[in-house]
Amino acid sequence: MKKLIIIITVFLSILVLGGCNIKGNYNKDSYEIQSISSYSELKRLLKPKTSLFDFLKPKSYKDANNDAIPEAGANEDYSTTNIQVTGVDEADVVKNDGRYIYIANYLGVVIIDTNNNEVFKYQYDDFYPSEMYLHENYLVVIGLKDDYQYHVDYILGRDCLCYRMGEFSVKVFDITNKSQITLSREVSIPSGRYVSSRMIDNDIYFLLRANTYDYNTKKVYIPEYSDSVIDNKLHKLTIDQIKICGGTEHFYGYNLLLSFNITNQDAAHIEAYLGNFSKVYASRNNLYVANTIYKHFNNGFGDVDIDTLDDNTLVYRFEIIEGKLVYKAQNIIPGQILNQFSMDEYDNYFRIVTTYNQQSAAYVLSLNDDFKIISKIDGIGIGERVYSVRFERERGYVVTFRNIDPLYIIDFSNPYELKIISELKSPGVSDYLHKYNDNLLIGVGRNIVDNLNRGVKISLFDITNETEPIEKDIYHIEGEYSYTELQYNHKVLLNYKKLNIFALPVYVDNYLCQNQGMYVFQINEDDQKILLLGIITNSNNIKGYSGEDFITRGVIINDYIYSISQNNVQVNDLNNDLTLVKMIGIK
Repeated sequence: MKKLIIIITVFLSILVLGGCNIKGNYNKDSYEIQSISSYSELKRLLKPKTSLFDFLKPKSYKDANNDAIPEAGANEDYSTTNIQVTGVDEADVVKNDGRYIYIANYLGVVIIDTNNNEVFKYQYDDFYPSEMYLHENYLVVIGLKDDYQYHVDYILGRDCLCYRMGEFSVKVFDITNKSQITLSREVSIPSGRYVSSRMIDNDIYFLLRANTYDYNTKKVYIPEYSDSVIDNKLHKLTIDQIKICGGTEHFYGYNLLLSFNITNQDAAHIEAYLGNFSKVYASRNNLYVANTIYKHFNNGFGDVDIDTLDDNTLVYRFEIIEGKLVYKAQNIIPGQILNQFSMDEYDNYFRIVTTYNQQSAAYVLSLNDDFKIISKIDGIGIGERVYSVRFERERGYVVTFRNIDPLYIIDFSNPYELKIISELKSPGVSDYLHKYNDNLLIGVGRNIVDNLNRGVKISLFDITNETEPIEKDIYHIEGEYSYTELQYNHKVLLNYKKLNIFALPVYVDNYLCQNQGMYVFQINEDDQKILLLGIITNSNNIKGYSGEDFITRGVIINDYIYSISQNNVQVNDLNNDLTLVKMIGIK
C-alpha cells in the first residue's frame, strides 16, 4: 500500500508539472522573430499541455489587459485630441473638425452640427462602436460587430457560464454628406480583441489580440479576417503571415498587426505574431510594441546582470514602410515600463524608462546600430517606482513615488552620456505629466497625506531653470475617493493653448457631497498660476451611479466649450463665465 501511494504521488507530480509553465533560462536571441514552416508545426507548438487539473481551466479566455509634445489648439479655433506625438493621431470617443462634433457611444455614432445644433444619429443592430478617427471626409469607427454573447458549456458534467468575445470590426465611413453617411470599407477579424491603434496621414495601424486555442472545439485557432475591398468572405492567414516572437516557452496568444490606407482600395496588410504585446508607442517612422518578461536570464548584456532583476521589458521595433509594419529589431531592457509615455523616439534614438530592483533607470537604444543599448542612467527614485514619464526633445521628465513625489529632469542631449539635471521633491504624486510650454510643466495626480489619498492634485512646475525647478502653484480637489480619468487616460485632457484652457473631468467625493463634472482651468503663464474658471456639471450625473451622465470629454469650438456625456452635450460660453447656452440630447 505504501509503495502504491508513492507511485501515485510521483505520477501525479509528473502530470502536474507537465501542465505547468516552467520558466527556463533564455537568452536574448530566443526572442528574435522566427518563421513557421507549416500549419502542422503551428498546431504542434500551440497544442495545449494537459494536466490532471485541466478541469480548473475555463473553456474560453478573455485577456486581462494599457517626439515633441503636440500644441493642441495652438493655432486653430477648435481643440483636438490630446495625443503623445505630433502627427501620430490616436483614437478616441470624441473627434471634431471645427464645426462638426463626432461622438462614439455604445449605441452608435452621433454627429452634431455646431452651427445650428442639428443632430444626426446612426445606430446599428450588430455593431457597437468604441473609438474612432477623423480624417478629412472619412470617419473610421472601431468596435465590435457582435456584442458579448453568453453560452452554457459543460465542465465535468456541470453547467458553466462562459463568454466569448464579439468580432472586431473597423468601419470606414464617407461623411461628405453628414445626413447620410456611407460605408466605404469594413475590415473584420473574428475573435479579435482591440488593444491599440495609431493613424499617420491616411494610414491606420492596429494591434489586436486573439486566442491561439478554441477550448470549445478543442482545436488550434488560425486567425481569419475579411476585407470588403477583396470580398465579404473570411480569409485564413497563410503560414508565412504567422511568426513566433516573445520566446518559445509559452504562447499567450496571437498579436495581430493590421494596417491599411483608408482612402484607397488596396488590400489590408495583416500578420500574426505568437507572443504577448501589451503597450504601444509610435513615431511617424516606427511602431514599437512591448511586453513584460520575467527573470531567469543567465547572459546579462553590458554591465547588467539580468538574473538579479524582477522583470524585464521586451521591445520590438517595426518600421513603417509604405503603410506596412515591417519588423526590424528587438531588445530586452531591464525592468518594467509603466505605459506608452515610458517610450520615445528622438533624433534616431529610442529612449525608455523602466523600474526594477526598487529603483528606476533610463536607457537609450540606437536605431542605426541594431537597436543596441548604448547608454543608461540608473539610481532614479531609490526605493520607489515610476508613476509618470514625459519626453520632449532632449529632455525627459520622470516622477517616482513611495512616500513623496520626486520629479526628475534628465538630460538626453548626449545619448551616450545621460545626466540627471535636478530632483524636486513634492508631497503627493503626479500620475500624468504635460509639458505646457518651454517654462511650465503640469502634473496631475493625487494628494497623498499619511499614505492616504486626499483628493486630486494639480501642480504647475516652473522649469525655466532646469537645475532648480519650482512647484509654483498647486490646486487641490478634496475627497478621499476623488479622482480624474486623466490619471490613467491622457485623451480625456482638453488642452486649448489659444486661450490657455486646461480642462479635465473629475469625480468628487468629499463626504459632504458627490458630483462629477468638467473642471475648467486657465493657466496664467505670466504669473504661473492655475486659475479655476468654473465647473461644468450635469445635475443628473450621480443618479444611480450609472455614469451615463458623467462628463467624459470636452471640446472647444470658437468661444464655446462642449461638455460631452453619453446622454447629452452641454454648451457653455467661455466669454460669459461659462454660462450654459444649450443642452443637446444625443441618446
